[in-house]
Amino acid sequence: MTLESIKQRLRDGLRVSKLIRRKVAMRISVTEEEITQYLEENRAKLETGLSYHARHILIPPETDNDAGWEAARIKAEMLRAQLVGGADFTELARQHSRDASAKDGGDLGTLKRGELSQDVENAILALKPGELSKPFRSPLGYHVFRLEAKEGLDGEGLARIRNQIRDILFRQKYDARQEAWLKEIKQRAIIEVRM
Repeated sequence: MTLESIKQRLRDGLRVSKLIRRKVAMRISVTEEEITQYLEENRAKLETGLSYHARHILIPPETDNDAGWEAARIKAEMLRAQLVGGADFTELARQHSRDASAKDGGDLGTLKRGELSQDVENAILALKPGELSKPFRSPLGYHVFRLEAKEGLDGEGLARIRNQIRDILFRQKYDARQEAWLKEIKQRAIIEVRM
């Protein structure tokens, strides 16, 4: 390849890019209503990647019968009442929780949505940050959850997601518009085959 042929290819490429931008990209717009509609239709999928931070106290039943489960529920209720009264969650978790996280004050850490079982996660995410759950029964026992923090589709996170949605919708419209434009060019083209 010569330097002149490289320059010519570069000029041709720039002309094509300019033509595509004028015929395709400049004719596409993404409205706020389209972004909002996409957000509402895909909210569950978009929230999947968001994280939350929670703590819990686990009270397992002493025996696997109705009396054991009832005793665990009553103990969980009493612990929750102490927490509502101002007791330190971390300290109560260390003393009473029968879970590996007890030594860390019941800290479950930062979790991505979908890491815990759906029913446990729903119980945690129904809370507002700083709020305590009522005793929640799982196959392990009764839990008292406290949501420390959670990312949501609001504030800075919402602005970031809306920009990502804008890019997704633009790319979809761009691809469709480019395909239609290329079909239009092919239909208008006169192709002559000489043998």
